[in-house]
Amino acid sequence: MIDLFSISPYLKGIVGLIVMLLYLADIYILLQALRINAGWIHITVSSLSMIGAFVLFQFTIPKRPYPVTDLRIVITAFAALSVVSAFEYVKVTGLKKNRLSEISIKEGLDHLPAGICFYNESGMPMLTNHRMNLICLKLTRRTLSDAKTFWDSLSGAVFPESINGSDDPIVCIDGEGTFSFKRYSSETDGETTYELIASDISDEYAKTKELEEKNRRISKINERLKALNNTIRYMIMEKETLQLKVRLHDNLGQALILGRQFARDPGKADKDELIRLWKNNLLLLKNEERETWQVPYSVNIRRAEMLGVQISVDGTLPLDKDLIPVIDTAIAVHTTNVSRHAEGKHAYIKVEETDGRYRIRFTNDGTAPDEEIQEHGGLANLRDQVKMAGGTMSICSSPAFCMELDLPKETNE
Repeated sequence: MIDLFSISPYLKGIVGLIVMLLYLADIYILLQALRINAGWIHITVSSLSMIGAFVLFQFTIPKRPYPVTDLRIVITAFAALSVVSAFEYVKVTGLKKNRLSEISIKEGLDHLPAGICFYNESGMPMLTNHRMNLICLKLTRRTLSDAKTFWDSLSGAVFPESINGSDDPIVCIDGEGTFSFKRYSSETDGETTYELIASDISDEYAKTKELEEKNRRISKINERLKALNNTIRYMIMEKETLQLKVRLHDNLGQALILGRQFARDPGKADKDELIRLWKNNLLLLKNEERETWQVPYSVNIRRAEMLGVQISVDGTLPLDKDLIPVIDTAIAVHTTNVSRHAEGKHAYIKVEETDGRYRIRFTNDGTAPDEEIQEHGGLANLRDQVKMAGGTMSICSSPAFCMELDLPKETNE
């Protein structure tokens, strides 16, 4: 007989530790058997193995009077209990993998990428997975305890993260993604049960936003192409008008040359041809009404319409001879900036008259400037023209673009 307490304290401590680990392993096996409802046989065997390990552990503790502490008995009992525990562990693990339990369903739902919540008519959650709890925590700063109120908040789009409400709420949570919610109802034993599902649509939403951005760019390009086409047509029209003016100029020059020859020597000039030329030229000059291109500001207003910018004038634009070129330049610069930088559709001009001066205010719709506007190109040239005309020019960038011209009226002198 080898007394356990006659060996060295170091070996005795190792024996006690090994027996204690076996006892803890038997406790784990018993809990797993109870968790999956493995059957009374496995539960009973696991319980007996745990009790045996506990009794064996007690034998390793020195007491007076000493119990039976034969080292061979302890080793034999430990080996027998280890074999039983290993057998039960294999069986319980196999049953756990092949048997579907309530815990298995909960664990499976917790591993889904979608958020799921089942609740009754009062809003009390009956089953909620980790993802749904996490979404609710991000949106409300607390766990899901009232699913009905949570759904009402989603459908009402009351959260700052809400993108859409009604029956198909969508929220975008920083660090988590974009989720689409859907609610279903079913009748069970006369009671209504609701199923709330949160689907991760981050990729779809990102592609949708990318497509919207591309469509916006395409629309902008189409508008520019349309404006360019209209500008080309307008340039062709101007070219044709210029050709008519050149022809009229040539006809007048020819008539003058022929008239001078007739005055010097009537016999060498064709009198009928001279009369015909003067009649044609007089018919063209007889109409004193201005052509469209001759009306002040009409050219740049027409050009703005071709760029897709509608000009609205509040008041009457000055017709002072020295101010028309300045204001015409201001209209051209403003409408160009509205179309190119602000992506606006309307330009507003407000004219106010005071004693001896005009105050002209230019505003527009569209995107406001992100930063203070730096004057260069058209704005810089416009400021020089305003200064030469004896006026002042001021520009405001926030909260929206505004350009104001203060110009003097023409005097009799």
